[in-house]
Amino acid sequence: MDSDRSTVYHGSTSAGGGKGPDEDEVLGVGKEEVHALLGGLPRVFALVRDEGEEEIDLCVIAVGMVLPQGGATTLSMGGHGLGRWENAHRAATRLGCECVWLGEAG
Repeated sequence: MDSDRSTVYHGSTSAGGGKGPDEDEVLGVGKEEVHALLGGLPRVFALVRDEGEEEIDLCVIAVGMVLPQGGATTLSMGGHGLGRWENAHRAATRLGCECVWLGEAG
């Protein structure tokens, strides 16, 4: 589904000589160097809540990621709510959810 909102980019491709986002090397730096600069890879999680009255009815409320330095961000499943949190567990507690880690640690 396409959004009627414009895409926001966090940098200019023209500054890097017009290189596209799918290339393995940008500005003469490969993904291994960028991984080292980050201090690890972000971890992805889902915030899940039981919405059922009498029977279990699990619902994914938001997806999020934790940066290697510890801060977390969440995006609601509708794409309209964006949250910034101290960590993933704080987001889960405040939103009345359980945190489910997806994938492996970076």
